[in-house]
Amino acid sequence: MNHQRTKTLGVYLILGSTLQICLYLAMSLSTDRADWLFYFDPRIGFFFLESAVRGAELVTPGIFQWLSAVWILLLGLMLLLGLPLVKTYIASEIVLSIPSTFFFLAIVWANLSPAHGFSVGELLFPVIVMLVFSVAPLLLAFRTRKKSGRIELSNPARA
Repeated sequence: MNHQRTKTLGVYLILGSTLQICLYLAMSLSTDRADWLFYFDPRIGFFFLESAVRGAELVTPGIFQWLSAVWILLLGLMLLLGLPLVKTYIASEIVLSIPSTFFFLAIVWANLSPAHGFSVGELLFPVIVMLVFSVAPLLLAFRTRKKSGRIELSNPARA
């Protein structure tokens, strides 16, 4: 049962990261018509972090956005192959979600209006995307870890 959950998590991560890569390709190939797509970026916090570091708003997805998508894809593939990397995924997802979480909190705290760049009202889609691409698989990963702990403890043959 735990093995099946690990594979399910792997498939979820592969699908999510593939969608993320497709989004980045669309954003990169049509920069003038696809600027609205950044609302659907699972790593929107990296977009603003890299923009702040560079001193100008990114036109295409930055290196950290691309690396995050490739990393999650690789983790998904390894989980699907049966490698026990659930803890690695959990740690990775938490670290990768920090910039978006801080970004959301900063927007809410500052209560910015659209005239100031990004408003609280514009957080609806980014928050939904974060729930689907970060929170849901993270909860599945925690559930997988919890179930694996029970299986190991209740199996007297392993003692």
